[in-house]
Amino acid sequence: MTATAAGTCFHCGEPAPAGGRYSVVIDGAARTMCCAGCAAVAQAIAASGLAGYYDRRSALPSRALAAQACSADLTVYDIPEVQQPFVRSAAGSLRQATLLVEGLTCGACVWLIERALRRLPGVRDAAVNLAARRVQVEWEDGGIRLSRILETLAALGYRTQGFDAAASEAAATRERRAMLWRLFVAAFAMMQVMMYLLPIYAAGGEMARDTSAPVPIDGCRVIGLPMAGIVAVPTMRRRVGGRYAGASLGAP
Repeated sequence: MTATAAGTCFHCGEPAPAGGRYSVVIDGAARTMCCAGCAAVAQAIAASGLAGYYDRRSALPSRALAAQACSADLTVYDIPEVQQPFVRSAAGSLRQATLLVEGLTCGACVWLIERALRRLPGVRDAAVNLAARRVQVEWEDGGIRLSRILETLAALGYRTQGFDAAASEAAATRERRAMLWRLFVAAFAMMQVMMYLLPIYAAGGEMARDTSAPVPIDGCRVIGLPMAGIVAVPTMRRRVGGRYAGASLGAP
C-alpha cells in the first residue's frame, strides 16, 4: 500500500488546499482530496465497492488524468465507423476491443479495472496487460454501449483510446525501415571516415601537422557530425517528446 502524507490528497498524493474543500468518505472515514477531479474519481471507486484499490496500490495515480475524468464526450465511440479499426466480432453477438490505457501504475490498477468492467451489465470479460498498458474487453452487442465502458474507465481516472493492431504493425514496419536506413548511413559514413584516416595509419600516426594531417581530421568532422545527428534522431525525439509529455502530465 502507498500511503499519503498529512495535508496531501488521499487519491493522488499532491498537496491539498487548506480548509478541506474536497473530501470523500472511504472506509468510513473522510479523506481529503486536492481537487474536484480526484474527488470524483475517489467517489466513483468507493461507490463501486472497490475501495480496496487504495490498500493494494503501490504507486500513486496522476492528478492530471483525474482532473480530466469524464470531461470528454465518448458517445462518438458508439459509431460503427469509429469502432471499425479496433473492435472485432467474436462468437455469436460478442464484440471484442483492445484499448490503450493511460494512467496504469501498478497491479492495483489491474485489479480495479478488471473488477469495475466485469461488473457492468453486458460485459463478458476484461483483462488488463500492465506491461503493454492495454485492456481487452469482451461484451454483448446490444447489451452495453462501448461508450459506457469507456466512461467507466474515465470515471476511475484512466484515459483510453482504441488500439489498431494493423496500424501499430504498419508503424513498427516504418520504424524498422527507418532504423535500417540510419544503419546504412552510419556504416557508409564510417567507411568514408576510415578512408580519410588511412593516410595517417599508413604513416604510422606521425603525419606532420603542416602537411595533410588537418585535412583528414577536418573531413572526419564534416562527415561524423551530421552522421551522429542522423543516427541520434530517434533518441532525441523520445527525450524531447518525453520531456513535454511529462510536463503536460505534471511529472517531474
